[in-house]
Amino acid sequence: MSKAPKIEPWTDVAARLAQHELAAFKALDKGIANPSQQKLVLDTIIEKLAGYYDLSFRPGPDGGRIGDFCEGKRWVGAAIVRAIKLPMKTQG
Repeated sequence: MSKAPKIEPWTDVAARLAQHELAAFKALDKGIANPSQQKLVLDTIIEKLAGYYDLSFRPGPDGGRIGDFCEGKRWVGAAIVRAIKLPMKTQG
């Protein structure tokens, strides 16, 4: 069983995105993304760029500092997920 290459939390994940993910970001930037591209961009931000579902703990002497860095990234993902899940207020 081969191990996946180690990716540090500060790695430029955007440079590693698949072509269809990059195309979706570019379409969103131009205001022409279709619904599936919009969803793909949102999922990519939460899962890959913010690392929301990743474990922040890092062992070793610099683990605390690296974990703090990870939590900063995760906070962005958490804020987006929270905004999605908040109920809309009705105007009355």
